Amino acid sequence: MKMLTTADDVVIPTVAVRRCAAAFPEGRVTYRMLYRGEFGLRSLRHIEVFSARNVAAWPTILESTAINARNPRRINADRLHRG
Repeated sequence: MKMLTTADDVVIPTVAVRRCAAAFPEGRVTYRMLYRGEFGLRSLRHIEVFSARNVAAWPTILESTAINARNPRRINADRLHRG
């Protein structure tokens, strides 16, 4: 299972995500925390992470949540934001 959260999420705080991850057997959860600074953004938050102003984080979100490279339904992050 893959879990993804933002460090500034006020809807589901990181402590809650970590607690949820800890409920699964060791090695079953891949946990990824996104920080606004790694994308040069003012905030990521919860739903706002999917807003156009946070497009810089989208490729990382897609790569962090993709099942594997052989998944035919996997979204190609490079094609996602072509104008």
